Amino acid sequence: MKAGPNESSNENVLGKRRGFSDFFTGFILIFTLTAARFTAYGFTYFKQLDDYIQYGIYPTFTFSEAQQKFGLLAARPLSNSADIVFWGKFWGCLAAALLIIAALFSLAAVILKTVFSRFFGTGPLFAVILALIPLNFEGTYWLSASTRIVCGMFWAALSAWLLLRFAETEKIRFALLFPAAQLAAMFSYEQAFLFSAALNAIVAFLCIKKCRKALLSLPATLLSGLLYFIFIKIFSGGPLYSGAYAMPDFFSADYYEKLLPKTAEIISETFSLGIYGTVVRGAARGIRFIVSDRLWIFASVSVVLCAVYFIVNMRRKNETGIRKTKTLFATAGAFFAAAWLCAAPLDVFFIMAEPYFSMRNTVMCLPGIALAADSALRAVFRKPLVPAAVSAAAALVFSAASVSELHDYRETAANDSHVINAVISDIGEDSLYGKIGILNVEMSYLTDSNCLINEHITGVTSSYWALTGAVNATLGARLTGKVTIVPLPSKTPMCYRWNYDMNRIDGFDRVYFYIPDESRIIPVVAKEADGGFIFADENGKTVAKAFPDGDVWLLKAG
Repeated sequence: MKAGPNESSNENVLGKRRGFSDFFTGFILIFTLTAARFTAYGFTYFKQLDDYIQYGIYPTFTFSEAQQKFGLLAARPLSNSADIVFWGKFWGCLAAALLIIAALFSLAAVILKTVFSRFFGTGPLFAVILALIPLNFEGTYWLSASTRIVCGMFWAALSAWLLLRFAETEKIRFALLFPAAQLAAMFSYEQAFLFSAALNAIVAFLCIKKCRKALLSLPATLLSGLLYFIFIKIFSGGPLYSGAYAMPDFFSADYYEKLLPKTAEIISETFSLGIYGTVVRGAARGIRFIVSDRLWIFASVSVVLCAVYFIVNMRRKNETGIRKTKTLFATAGAFFAAAWLCAAPLDVFFIMAEPYFSMRNTVMCLPGIALAADSALRAVFRKPLVPAAVSAAAALVFSAASVSELHDYRETAANDSHVINAVISDIGEDSLYGKIGILNVEMSYLTDSNCLINEHITGVTSSYWALTGAVNATLGARLTGKVTIVPLPSKTPMCYRWNYDMNRIDGFDRVYFYIPDESRIIPVVAKEADGGFIFADENGKTVAKAFPDGDVWLLKAG
């Protein structure tokens, strides 16, 4: 018997209500789990590296002053502008900013899940891997990175959803909004540019049968990219991003014989070592810290939330938006889309003159990884019970592992604080001018960690701009431009050929020696000896020696 118009209308209303209910429930659960792992040690944020500069110093300038001084609009203009007009307002309580990031990331996860559900079907594992895998911690917790990466992913996800709604309804408002959201993604982060372009291309291709007008997203993406490059070209020339977009010679043999394989090696090592370190080692260390630091509230909340996640998903159908007869094609399509979405955000690193890749750069690839893992799990286990159980168990393991990441950020922030306070108290604010060298500090004081890949996890003592910025921000940015504080480590080369002019001993106005066990700084005098330098305290006692070793200079304490 054919349903009447009222019955059909009621079914549509019920379907929309159920869809919103599923979306809302998914968001609440993922957001709560994300927020819990960020605040396991309490409602506080542990400042790292450039956080001091971006949120403690930039907002002390007006926008026009900051643009003139730093050239903020030369790249990532939306993110850099937001540092001053929005994120910097949370300097006194950055934990609140962190919760906003958690909400945006959770929204991005459930929006992407909604979009993929229309074509491939999705299960509960998708959001768990995307939002909770500890590999993403650097890119989602550290505000200097997450305010770019997470915001970029949110805008990209929103753009794809708006494009899908345009294909379903052909309403003009969606046609106007989806390129605007995509442009916001591009203005937030370079990888978001590529991720959004790849994602919208997938949505457009899969919507051809329903709405050929969806293909308009392709020229819209090209136009957005053109507008972005014109914009940053107009505002190029600032000191902040000078040389950031240098490209190699693609016609040279060195590019294919050295640079290309080196970049591929760095990327593969970051994924493999990062996943093993943050998940396997991270889970073991995380459980240890939960017990030793008595994080019983976090543990209880995580167990309850994961149990609820299992209950909510164990009776939910695996497929949404596709018929069972199309399951095989949907799974194959999901794997193809996943590969495309994983590869696209990596392209930018193969056109850089200097090979570089860090753990935060894996975040834009996670939607593809999550889609592939979720599709594989549902292809093997057709009934929802096993995917729900695996997803809840994964969420619990990931949450425990994230504690070890948060613990290391906490320890690094505490070590940074010791150095910052020693600089301010032992050198004195009145003496903080000119160029100052600080001997015997380290990039990191962690005795154990999940993995050490680039800045994961290093302190403000790893660079002169981070340490100088941290001291300035702690003093209320009163010294900006008056002092440069250069950390000179003892466990890593203090001078390479490329930074010799910055770190040369005879180029400092004053040199000090840091005593880690006492969190104290003492003045020292440098004297040339045997082709190097000897550093003595006020009593004439030698505390360190600096000497050349091939292309580098080394520092030996004692």
